[in-house]
Amino acid sequence: METKLCRDASKQWPGITKKLKILYDRCGCLMVSLADEQTSILRDIHKQAIANGVDDMMWLTDSEIRNLELNVVG
Repeated sequence: METKLCRDASKQWPGITKKLKILYDRCGCLMVSLADEQTSILRDIHKQAIANGVDDMMWLTDSEIRNLELNVVG
């Protein structure tokens, strides 16, 4: 139930903020693994998110990560 509410609310934010004339920047979240074990955990998180209806997650290359965060190496 909580997952559904969070997912549905997330999709409504752009319309709500436009209606209220509030600035909104959907910046997302960057999760980085430094070891194979952590990568496995991130893959499990990704699978669960997809199962919960999250449709905008993606795997980034090292250069794509550096374009977002200069001091992060994945």
